[in-house]
Amino acid sequence: DDLYPGGSELLGVDASTDRAASLVKPWKNCTDPPTPEERAADKYQCDRQCRWHAEGGSAGAPGPHFSNRSVIGKPIKFRYLVWRNSDSLNKKMCCCWQEQPGGGHRNMNDVVDGLENMPLVPRTSVKSFQIDDTWSGTGKEEDGGFDCDYVCTEDPYGSLRTLRRSDVDAAVSNGTKKLHCGRCATCSAMRDIEVLAGTREWITEAMTTVGVEFARPLGEGFKNVSHLQHSLYNIGFNLSMDRRDDSPSCMDCWTDNIMCDAVQCVGPCWTKFFDPKQTPNCIACDEKRCGPEFIKCAGANRRSSGIISDIERDIKTVCRDGAFSHTHEEDLPTWSGYSKKEILKIITQTKKGV
Repeated sequence: DDLYPGGSELLGVDASTDRAASLVKPWKNCTDPPTPEERAADKYQCDRQCRWHAEGGSAGAPGPHFSNRSVIGKPIKFRYLVWRNSDSLNKKMCCCWQEQPGGGHRNMNDVVDGLENMPLVPRTSVKSFQIDDTWSGTGKEEDGGFDCDYVCTEDPYGSLRTLRRSDVDAAVSNGTKKLHCGRCATCSAMRDIEVLAGTREWITEAMTTVGVEFARPLGEGFKNVSHLQHSLYNIGFNLSMDRRDDSPSCMDCWTDNIMCDAVQCVGPCWTKFFDPKQTPNCIACDEKRCGPEFIKCAGANRRSSGIISDIERDIKTVCRDGAFSHTHEEDLPTWSGYSKKEILKIITQTKKGV
């Protein structure tokens, strides 16, 4: 699933060798866009993959549709034949479309070996942090990161502005406020950063409890992402939920991350179904497979805003130019959380529409 296929490289082999792979026949092709039910059943995984990969994205960087919620997708199984030994291999891919303002869908799929509407977007993949634009990285010194030259700020008129680090001090002297390290993005408003600060002592475990309930198999989980978002909002993680045009809301960035974990990190994170505490393997999987999408979408998280959270982090990875970088613990906004029993009750009420 970590292959980035294209043409004869669909199986990651050299087309000139005896073990070259040839696309024989898909079980289905990408002629019909997904229904809302198909997207929900997939936990919108192909939506996210299409937004990152379609029409120019790669493992190293997202394509032009990353923030466009009108781009949608659905999973599909493809069948390939390996020459000589006649073995077959099934791969899960994504078919991509873009919803059109006047109705209908634009087909974003490709032509491969003369066959139309073939998907070239993998359903799951490892992605790279955009360390030049976001406050991010793997935490390994050899990989770089956590040294982005940009700072998101709020000018005296309340508008968000991304500045070079060298220009920040002059702007601050004229009334500009520092918000977080990295370029401004969806969660950069001070209102959302205050939510991160106020919930820092309990939100990781509480969000895990909600996320696990969402991901439960055998039909026991949430029926739609709206229930997930409102459950988070109702336990006090009340991020902004308004969208502009086809752009995501701050809450969308967070619930996309939860759903990404539910699809791509179910193995490393399986213990969460019994114990909501974070584990090193689960955190590592999130940062490898879902973290680059999340920080690109949100811009602001606890580390980039200078907040010490309930996840143990290297202090060197915490931004020094964030809204709360130099705020003492006792002066941070601090909100009360709920017990696990109370959270489960809130989830039940939210699913019932209470």
